[in-house]
Amino acid sequence: MTGQYIIIAIVLTACVGYAGYRIYKEIKLNILCKNYGCAGCAFYEKCKKNRKK
Repeated sequence: MTGQYIIIAIVLTACVGYAGYRIYKEIKLNILCKNYGCAGCAFYEKCKKNRKK
């Protein structure tokens, strides 16, 4: 029975950790864009290319 709890705890920890990682990555990406309206924008790659010029 405790083995099941350990496995469930590992899976939940991995899920929460991955969700936190994705949220951190998105926030970091939007800060680099310096335009908070870019969140989820389909044209982000075009914006990124224009910024390099």
